[in-house]
Amino acid sequence: MMTKRTPRVLTIVLLACLFSSAAGFAQTVSLTPLALTFAPQVVSTTSSAKPVTLKNTSGTATLTIASISSSGDYSITTSPNPCTSIAPLGTCTLNISFAPNAVGVIDGAVTIVDNASTSPQVVTLAGTAIPPISLAPTSLSFGTVAVGSSSAPKTVKVTNNTAAAVTVSSPTISGEYKFPPASGSIVQTCTGVPLPAGGSCTATIEIQPTITGKIPGALTVSHTASGTPQVVALTGTGSGTVTSTITFTPTSLNFGNVLTGTTTLVKTVTLKNVSSNAITVNSVSGSGNYNATTTCGVVQPAGTCPMNVTFSPSNLGSIGGAASVTETDNVTHAQNVPVFGMTGTGVGQLSFNPAALNFFIQDLNVPGTSQNTTLTNNTGATVNLTNKVISGLYAENDTCGASLGAHLSCAFTVNFDPNRTGGINGAVTVTDPASNSPQVLSLTATSVNPARYAFVLNNDDSLAVFSENPSTGQLRGNGHSDNSGVGFGQGEGITPSGKFFYTVSNGVGVYGFNVTAAGGITPITGSPFPANLSGCDPSNIVIDPTSKFLYFSDVCTGVWAFTSHPSRRFAV
Repeated sequence: MMTKRTPRVLTIVLLACLFSSAAGFAQTVSLTPLALTFAPQVVSTTSSAKPVTLKNTSGTATLTIASISSSGDYSITTSPNPCTSIAPLGTCTLNISFAPNAVGVIDGAVTIVDNASTSPQVVTLAGTAIPPISLAPTSLSFGTVAVGSSSAPKTVKVTNNTAAAVTVSSPTISGEYKFPPASGSIVQTCTGVPLPAGGSCTATIEIQPTITGKIPGALTVSHTASGTPQVVALTGTGSGTVTSTITFTPTSLNFGNVLTGTTTLVKTVTLKNVSSNAITVNSVSGSGNYNATTTCGVVQPAGTCPMNVTFSPSNLGSIGGAASVTETDNVTHAQNVPVFGMTGTGVGQLSFNPAALNFFIQDLNVPGTSQNTTLTNNTGATVNLTNKVISGLYAENDTCGASLGAHLSCAFTVNFDPNRTGGINGAVTVTDPASNSPQVLSLTATSVNPARYAFVLNNDDSLAVFSENPSTGQLRGNGHSDNSGVGFGQGEGITPSGKFFYTVSNGVGVYGFNVTAAGGITPITGSPFPANLSGCDPSNIVIDPTSKFLYFSDVCTGVWAFTSHPSRRFAV
C-alpha cells in the first residue's frame, strides 16, 4: 500500500509527431525566403542570382554580422557590400548563384552568424547540375528476343542543354544491337549535324540476337561539348537453340573507381572456342570508354586466347560498356558477334563516399545520431586541403589535416542539432587544387517540434494526462486517465524520446508504458519489472540521456540500477 499524497509530479514528455511551430524563430531578425531551389544548371556554367533578404526587425538595436558563408557550388554577393551590420529596421540583400562543378543533385546552405539570439540563420539551397548533353533514358532493356528475330525498336533522345550549338556525331552501337532502317515512325535524326541550343535528336535501336543468353551492349554518343563520349547501357537476352561459339572467363568485369582522364592497367579476359569447328577471330572492339584488343586469329576447338581490355572514364559516375568479338566459323562460314559486358565508375581526384548524408526527421533541440563519411584521394600524389566549411545546423569533426596523401582517405563525422523546424539542408565543402574542386558532401534533415504532454500522478493511484501548449506552457486535459489499480507509485520517469514512461511501485518494481501519439499509455511487454521493494518506499526514477539505464532509490537498499533492452524493457 503506497502512502497517500496530494498530486505533486508534473512530467513533460516530448513525442515525435510532426508539429511545426513558428515560436522557434527569433523576433529580432528575419530571413526571407528560408529556402531556394535553382532550376537545372549545366555543369561549369553560372545561374542567375536569386535574392534573399536579411532584415533587422529590432527598432532600436543594430544587428552585428560576424560572417556570411555559403557551401556547395553556391556563391554570394551582398548589397550593401560588405554587409557587416544592419541598422534598426534595415535590410541586407544576399544574391546567391549556383555554379555546379559536377553532375547530380547538389545541396548547400548560406549560414549567417550574428548577434541575434537565434544565430546562426540558415538559408537551405538545392539545385541539380546537368551535363551539356543529356541522354534519356540512360539505359535500355529489350527483354528476351528469339534468335533470328528483331525486337521492337526503342528510342534514345539526345538533348543539347547548352546555350550554343553542339555537333553530335552519328552514334555507334555494339553487340547484337542494330540501327533499324528508316521506315514509318523510325527516323534516325542524330546524323552528325550541329544541334542548336536546347535542340534534340533521336537514335532508334533494336536487338537482333544471333546467340542465346544475356547480351550486353552500348550506344555511344560523341559530341563537341565536355563530357564526351556518353554511353547508354543496353541489355537483352537471346532465346532459342543457337548458342555462342565463344565463352568468356571471367564472365564480366568491374573496373571499380577510376580517376577520370586516366586509363587503367590492362585486364585480360580469356576467350574459349566451345564449338566443334575452328573459328577465326576477325576483330574485337570496345564501346564508349572501354578499349579491347586481341591477337587471337584462328582458335581450334577447346582452344583459348587472350583479349586485353582497359577503361578510360571521361566523366563522373557509373559507366557501362561492352567488348564485341566478331568471329567466323571456318567450316560453316557463319559469323557471330559474342559480347562481353563491363562496368566501371569515373571518380574525381578527390571524392566523398557516401557523397550525401540524410539525418531524416529529428526533434527540435535534440541532437541527432552522428553519421560518417570518408574523403579519398584517388590520385598518386598528395593533395593540399586549402579550406573546409560546413553549413546549416550541422557540425563536423575530421581526421584530414592540411593535406591528404596519395590513395589515402580521411574520416568525417557529422552531427545535426536543430534549433528551428522545417527542412534543413547543408553541406561540407572542401576546397583543394583538384580539377573537380570543391568536394561537396550534401546534408539533409527535417526538424520537427513535437507535441508535449504533462503527466500528473494523483493520490488515488491514477494518472491524468494534459496537453501542453508549446508556446505558452498552458495545460489542457486531453481525457486520458488510468485507474487500473496498478499503482503509479512514488517515482516516475520519461525516456528522452518521450516514447516510454516508467513508475516505480512499493512491493512490485518498475512499471513500463508506451506513450502513444495522442498521449495515452499502454503497458510494455514484460511490465512490471520486479524488484523486492516491500515497505522500502521507492522514489526518484532517473533515466540516463541514452535511455540505456534506469535508476531509482529506496530507503532499504539505496540505489537500484536497471539496463535497457532494445524494446526499452528494463531488467535488474
